[in-house]
Amino acid sequence: MFALKLLILALPLELAVAQLMHGLFKDFLPAPALLLHPLLALVVVLIVSRRLTRDDLKRQDSIVLMAVVLLAIPCVYHIAQGNWWDLRFLLLGVGSLLLGVMLAGSGGIRFVARPLAMGLIVWCVAVVLAFVADTFQLLDFHEGARHYSLDQLVLAMRYPDSIDLDLYYPKLTGNWNKASNIIVLASMFLMIAIYRDRPARPLFLTAMATMSVVSVLSYSRGGMLVSAGLGCFNLLLLLWIPQADRRSWALAALVMILPLAVSFCLPAMRVAWFDMSSMDQRMVLAYQAIEFEALGLGAGSGGAWGALMKVVQPVLNLLLGIGVGTYGEKLVGNPFAGTHNMFLDMFIAGGLIQVLGLLVLIGYSWLVVLSKGLRSVTQMIGGMAILAVVVLAFREFDLNYLGVLALPALLFGWLIGEALGHPSGAAMARHRERV
Repeated sequence: MFALKLLILALPLELAVAQLMHGLFKDFLPAPALLLHPLLALVVVLIVSRRLTRDDLKRQDSIVLMAVVLLAIPCVYHIAQGNWWDLRFLLLGVGSLLLGVMLAGSGGIRFVARPLAMGLIVWCVAVVLAFVADTFQLLDFHEGARHYSLDQLVLAMRYPDSIDLDLYYPKLTGNWNKASNIIVLASMFLMIAIYRDRPARPLFLTAMATMSVVSVLSYSRGGMLVSAGLGCFNLLLLLWIPQADRRSWALAALVMILPLAVSFCLPAMRVAWFDMSSMDQRMVLAYQAIEFEALGLGAGSGGAWGALMKVVQPVLNLLLGIGVGTYGEKLVGNPFAGTHNMFLDMFIAGGLIQVLGLLVLIGYSWLVVLSKGLRSVTQMIGGMAILAVVVLAFREFDLNYLGVLALPALLFGWLIGEALGHPSGAAMARHRERV
């Protein structure tokens, strides 16, 4: 049991370890964060298999398991055809999502939330220090940058290709939008931890404060907007929060709103808010992706079998997709490339079956919240977090962040578990006694 707990710690600490490895060793190794894959895969397989062989399975709703199976079917099909990106998505995406739902049902949020908060603080501090170091480097080599304001510096380093310098800040941050998405989900997860784990509240608030700084530096508009909306919702939940807990709860909610407020107070950022050119580019990507899917890649080209496959392959593509990474590999030579739309990416990679699995999971979770969870703080938080993922999915969200991290799927699964009211009765009874 102790060894199992140590393995679980690998997941909440994953973001800090992976991004630090990426930032420090990218020049020496092509993809240093991929070194974590064997460990993370081992963690997910061991924990999920252990829980599936126990009575935990009986506590999982059959509809959730059906949705997970739908998510997994296209992965198995493409793995059989030799697509190893689907194996990563199956283990670190689908597997981590199921693991999150299971862990939410175990009532062990304290065990996961504290190391997650520590890992987030380490990562955020490293990002801020890298930003400061890169700022001095930029000021030394570009005289024009000496006249930049803080918001202009942020926007300049937001697009490092325009700067002929080797910057560490972009490497440690990774993909700004996807990092911002992790911040949004982690913030909602920590709101639940603040509600349940009073002794560790200073740690959780510190993590949320450092994440808000990184959110401003990353200048991911969608992430800041969704975070602010969730922060306002959390303020409304003060009506359900016990009097003794309201100060820390309100402070955490305001921290989530802060990045958006700061970005509108800084002139250059305020102007950039109304630049919609990136949205036009994403619409072009969406149309390209739909045409790409319609090509029926993989169809045979000769003989009776080839003629049959020309008919069958487009149907298989429609139902099962063309495999994770295939779109980016074929179109731009980069398996990480996508359409900036999770639903469209999943349709291309896993077909209608995988999209259906995701929609069943989201729809059923919200149905439970609306029917049974409107008096439960944690269920409402889980439901709003799921809604946030739906919104973020139309800009750039990924269960398996750049094919590397399992944390987005783990947090998403945990919040689904909260929305379904999965935390154990014993854990909730202890909380009611405490408050």
